[in-house]
Amino acid sequence: MQMRSSFFILVLSVVFGKAIGQQTNTPDITQQLWMDFNPQYQINSKFIVSGRFDVRTIYPQSWYQFITGAGIAYKRNPFWDKKAEEEFHGGIGFFYTINIDAPNRFEIRPYQGYRLRWPNFTRFTLQNYVRLEERFEFTGDGDDEDFGLRLRYQVEGIFRCKNCDNSFLKPLYLLISDEFFFNLNGTKQFNDLIRIGPGLGYGFPSGWRPEFDFIFNRSRQTVEEEFTTSNVIFRFRIFYKIPENKNKKEK
Repeated sequence: MQMRSSFFILVLSVVFGKAIGQQTNTPDITQQLWMDFNPQYQINSKFIVSGRFDVRTIYPQSWYQFITGAGIAYKRNPFWDKKAEEEFHGGIGFFYTINIDAPNRFEIRPYQGYRLRWPNFTRFTLQNYVRLEERFEFTGDGDDEDFGLRLRYQVEGIFRCKNCDNSFLKPLYLLISDEFFFNLNGTKQFNDLIRIGPGLGYGFPSGWRPEFDFIFNRSRQTVEEEFTTSNVIFRFRIFYKIPENKNKKEK
């Protein structure tokens, strides 16, 4: 099962990578840097609250973006497999984009999602995530408003080394991810098509978990354009699991 799931993800990456690469002979290529901080706190065995604080930029330089938001997840083990995990998500994000040669934009983005981790083994997990986003965009001068609706689907394979003899390597994990975007109603800026890329992370016992992702992203800047922009994204993420209150446990 592990080998079949790994092969399935690899095939998706190659097939869709080639497909989007053949859409145009003259794509625009950019490099982006994303830096994220994602704290989370487990209220009890079922509910988790989380936050996000992100900074993003692009080269050639045309914008800076600042993101914050919060969410809540309800998790459980489905009756058909106690090792599997499923989560129901809800939350909101706030995106402020400083454009160099265009009006700045502010976006409010509520979302609802469902995540399934199955099969879920000690060394390998296949994760599927579906999310619906409502995008409310406003310009900085208040003269323009826009609404977008987007569906996202991500399939991700996570490989761990928990049974390794080397204790240093046990918290290490590798991942490969494919994410597909369905712009049901596009917005004036930031319309994505697909993201593909590997990642590497390390989970410390203290609750800190740094992760680096190398992502290829196909996108378009406006609803009138074709998907001709190829983005190479370097993403540095810091996850932090806030410790539970000891006094609460004792009660």
